[in-house]
Amino acid sequence: MRFLHALIIPTLIFLGRCSDKPSDSVSVSPVSVLSVVVPDTVRLGSPITLKATCGTPTPCWEFERFEIFHHDKQFTTTVLARYDGRPCIQVLGSFNADTSIVVQEPGTYTFRFNQGENSILEKSVVVQ
Repeated sequence: MRFLHALIIPTLIFLGRCSDKPSDSVSVSPVSVLSVVVPDTVRLGSPITLKATCGTPTPCWEFERFEIFHHDKQFTTTVLARYDGRPCIQVLGSFNADTSIVVQEPGTYTFRFNQGENSILEKSVVVQ
């Protein structure tokens, strides 16, 4: 009987750790922006729509949110992704994320996106 308990209990613990349930630790991290689609021009009062394609270390990372900071007419944009710790195939992944911004003054606005450690992708939009 003790032998049976010694076999069953570790098996149940092992199976519990191998489930598809997410772990309690969720990682949130900036991801690389591979490409961005923005309009060349928009009318004052209309939203500027940013459509980003982001690269991830595995396909299990999902879009979390945009962090956008601005100074004058320059916007620094970071895309954050989350990973819930579940087992995942070890290949690169990607996802698309969209957001919109409405500005209050006409002019040329510059959007900067992180592409990696030392690389920035810049796009400009003219608001008329």
